[in-house]
Amino acid sequence: MLNHLQLEVFLKIVETGSFTKAGENLNMTQSAVSHSIASLEKNLGVKLFERVNRTMRLTSAGNVILPHVREIFNQDSIILQKANKLLNVEFGTIKIACFPSFMTKWLPNLMRLYNRRFPKIDFQIIEGDYNEITDWVKDGKVDIGFSIESADLCFEAFVRDSMLVVLPENSPLSHLSDVKLEDIAKLPYINVKGYEKLLDEILMGTGVRLNVKYNLHNTYSIISMVEEGFGVTILPELALPRYQAKIHVKPLQPAFIRTIGCIFRSAETLSPAVKAFLSFITEQLNSGENDKSDETNLNNNQTTAEKTP
Repeated sequence: MLNHLQLEVFLKIVETGSFTKAGENLNMTQSAVSHSIASLEKNLGVKLFERVNRTMRLTSAGNVILPHVREIFNQDSIILQKANKLLNVEFGTIKIACFPSFMTKWLPNLMRLYNRRFPKIDFQIIEGDYNEITDWVKDGKVDIGFSIESADLCFEAFVRDSMLVVLPENSPLSHLSDVKLEDIAKLPYINVKGYEKLLDEILMGTGVRLNVKYNLHNTYSIISMVEEGFGVTILPELALPRYQAKIHVKPLQPAFIRTIGCIFRSAETLSPAVKAFLSFITEQLNSGENDKSDETNLNNNQTTAEKTP
C-alpha cells in the first residue's frame, strides 16, 4: 500500500535532487529516506530514481507518476481549504508560473492587493517562457500560469497586448508612422527566446523571413543590443522597459495583438484560493473607476517606453 510519507519523500527528492537534502527538509535520516523510496519502488514495481553525477534524476517511470503524485497533494490542499472555507477562513498557497514581463509589470501589484483581502494566502512564483509555463501547468507543478493560450489547457483571457517594432534611435525607419515586416526583413534581427510561437504567428502567410542574427532571453539585454545598433526586434508593449531607452518604438503593420490570460488544467483542479484570485483579477481588469490609492485599475499600471529617446 502507498502512503503519504513515501509520496512526500518522493516529491522532496525531486525538488532537491538529493536524498540527503530531502531528509534535511523532512527532518529524516538519509537511511529513512532511502528506506521510504525503496518501499515505494517495491510497491509500484518500478525504479523511480537513477544517480547522475551525484544528483538523483527521475527515471522514465518516475516522470510518468510525478504529475499524479503532485495532484494527490493538490487535492489535499483543496480539501483543507474547502473545510476551512466552511469556517469562513481563507488560507492556502497559490502556485503561479508567469513570463518575466507580466511579473515585472502586473503580478506583484495583483498579489499585494489580493493579500489585503486575504492576508493568509501565500504565493509561490516561478518564471519561464510560454513552453515552460505550459509544461509546469500540465504536470501540476503550478496551479495556474499566466501566458498565451495553449492547446489541451483551459484558458481565461485577461488583456490584449500589441506587438511593436523596436528600432535604434538612428534607424532610417524612425520617420515612419508604422513599420511593416518587409521594412525590417533584411535588417539584423534580435530574436526573443521563447517567443518563437508568437513570431511564427506574426509571419504566417506573409512570405517574409527575418534575418535572425541573435537569440536572447532577457528583454533588457535585447533593448541594450538595439540601443547599440546591433539590430531590431519585435516586442509586446508589456515587455518594453520602464526607463527611457535610446530607441524608437513603432506600431507593427499590419497590427498583431497577443492575448494574455491564465491557463489551468480544469476548474475542478483549482482550489478555492486560486478561484478567488482569478475572480479578483477579472474584477480589477473590469473596474470602471481607478482607485489611485490602491492602484486597482491595472490598465493604468501598464508603462510603455517613450517612443522617442
